[in-house]
Amino acid sequence: MNIDWDKLYLAYDWAKEWQVLLAGLLVFLAAVIFAFAIIRSAKLRAQVRFLNTEALIDSLHFEVDSIPIQLRGRLTTSPPVFGLTLTPEKGAIELVSLLDSTADLSSIRVLGEGRSDRQPHLQLAFARGTLWPPFVSSLTITTEEPGHLLSFQTTYFFRPRALDASPLLLRSVPAAQEAGFELEETERELAPRAETSP
Repeated sequence: MNIDWDKLYLAYDWAKEWQVLLAGLLVFLAAVIFAFAIIRSAKLRAQVRFLNTEALIDSLHFEVDSIPIQLRGRLTTSPPVFGLTLTPEKGAIELVSLLDSTADLSSIRVLGEGRSDRQPHLQLAFARGTLWPPFVSSLTITTEEPGHLLSFQTTYFFRPRALDASPLLLRSVPAAQEAGFELEETERELAPRAETSP
């Protein structure tokens, strides 16, 4: 076997010069894989900004069984792995059942909309995985107990085929409605108007 060291060195030099571009392409590829997975099961709208080695997700809106979810986050890659950080944007996300830290995850499910005063709220979710084959290996969640100032962090590992694996159950909490009311068109016409004096 004959190795052309000059060409190998040129390829290495090229890779060093273009590593920022290559990292950006990998971030884009990871974003496409992530988006494809969500689009398969939900209506998706997103605003994404691509930087040197990360993609900032300014706004990610999608529906799961007609339940709106709004998040923001950041996607980073260091081939062959990626990291995806997500935080609720509007409203909140409750953890319906907080699993033991030794439990394996089979999936993540959204049960519906509602509100409970005793369920912990999701502050941040950080998923780690591989770009190819696309797989999420772990999920670290930071939660806040209602009425407490403390945050709790737990890491779960995805092992969907494990016999004792359990789903992580979430519930969407709608954003609080703003106080006030709105007059209908006929009521606006009948409402007294202040007259300006000269």
